[in-house]
Amino acid sequence: MKSLGWDQKGARIGAAGKIAGGRYVLAGWIFFAVALGEGILELEKVGVVWVGGRSTLWAEESRRAAAYRTAVTDARRCMSKRQLDQASQALRLARENARSEEEKQEVDRLETLLDYLRQFWQLTIKGAQKLEAGQEIEVELGRMKKVKAAVVEPLAAGLTLRVEGVNRLYRWETMPSEIVLALAKRSLAKDNVSKVAIGAFLAVDEKGDPAQARKLWEEAMRAGLDIGPLLAELDAAEAAAKKPPLPKEDQLQQAEKELKEEYARSFARAVTPSAKEELARKLLSDVQKNSDSLKRFVMLREAGDLAASASDVRTAASAIEQMAELYNVDLIQMKLQMLKKAAEGARSPLHYRDVVLLSLNLADEAVRSRRQADAQAALTLAKEAARNSKSRTLILQAIAAEEKLLGKKK
Repeated sequence: MKSLGWDQKGARIGAAGKIAGGRYVLAGWIFFAVALGEGILELEKVGVVWVGGRSTLWAEESRRAAAYRTAVTDARRCMSKRQLDQASQALRLARENARSEEEKQEVDRLETLLDYLRQFWQLTIKGAQKLEAGQEIEVELGRMKKVKAAVVEPLAAGLTLRVEGVNRLYRWETMPSEIVLALAKRSLAKDNVSKVAIGAFLAVDEKGDPAQARKLWEEAMRAGLDIGPLLAELDAAEAAAKKPPLPKEDQLQQAEKELKEEYARSFARAVTPSAKEELARKLLSDVQKNSDSLKRFVMLREAGDLAASASDVRTAASAIEQMAELYNVDLIQMKLQMLKKAAEGARSPLHYRDVVLLSLNLADEAVRSRRQADAQAALTLAKEAARNSKSRTLILQAIAAEEKLLGKKK
């Protein structure tokens, strides 16, 4: 068996020695391959990462960075959904993959936030379980309305309350934030540490109030508590929320017209796959030189479309990732549509293999995001591309991935 090297276009560039299995980087994914027959590659073991890469070392770093970013994203999502044990697991993974000082500081502040959040829930639940039947709590519904809720029965899973004449069981994981806060105010001490704990709930909960969290934290900070990192976390969340939404199509028409006029000769020549790849890469290179956000979006969109139609998934992936840095976009759907287009334009076993690898990676990402329909669509695409590649190993891998991710037995 020969270890084969590959350039960024996926062309074979020579033998590197005899080994049982070689690790390669193609279109930014790490995979293991063995050479069979006339240079036809079959996958022995695959670990895919949605990143660009120029060398094995860079790909390893990209894999680590992707694992880190996924872990911190999972931690924040789990805290927002009151899944504290899962958040803790995600932060352990983030800690294992943190390398830079900035990453380590991010994990530190998320761990501090989780500690305060645990304290909030432990004290709130402990206090609620001490309530007796008939006791009343006052629940604030906005600034103008308050209602009385009578305790019917405290339970381990939540609390049964009589609200406006109706008995209702409120479980901890879905209890309205107004009721949670009313219980917390009865259970937590009236001190600055409690302000920080309540602020932690308000900062991360799906139906929390980040502005009120900031107010409480700033009060605690003025009283002498060192919670600067928590405020930094709030700043980071607010900055992420300020990304503009995807531009509307009518806003982009003029920008697209100007782009096609500026690159008229290049677009006219972009009829072959190689010419499309060349123009896509030029647009990606030139996008940083443009300060007009609409023009930049059009350049990235055109680059992604051109690359996908030429089955250059690495360049298409880069365009999508750059769009996500500028705008609030549905990354999973954009990746899925790009892969469908790349599969339609695939012309060789290598192209099909690239689609399979990235589709399996996307399916895993969709499962992590609890988007089962998108995961199934990505797995279906992977299986179709595997069949078209005529690679038995790819076919088996796609089937195995479906069984692992969705529990489907074949």
